[in-house]
Amino acid sequence: MVLYHATFCANLNSIEKNGLGGAGKKINWEEVSSPEYTYFTNDFDYAVSFCEAAPDVDDDIYDSGIVVLAVESDVTIFEKDENIKDEDDSSIVVLKTKNIVPFSKLKIVGKYDT
Repeated sequence: MVLYHATFCANLNSIEKNGLGGAGKKINWEEVSSPEYTYFTNDFDYAVSFCEAAPDVDDDIYDSGIVVLAVESDVTIFEKDENIKDEDDSSIVVLKTKNIVPFSKLKIVGKYDT
């Protein structure tokens, strides 16, 4: 299964160097996410929506645009996130991992202006 993670273009250089995830990253949804996890979903648009509506992002980061990364789900160990559910579409799954996903395992599948 392909999983998607949307983030801001301002983060892309760091992801290319260090991979996606790991300690010290800033979280955009303090009330529902944890800094020890990186979150993915099986739905491209759902991933983008998390960036579009992120409440805890500085304007300069938000204005850098959104990039969507894809990874095959067998690349790392994922666990289901029970805190985030789409009440309108039960086919949408949100998974999380504590592992760092190397940039070599990620594919850029979309970029958007904000």
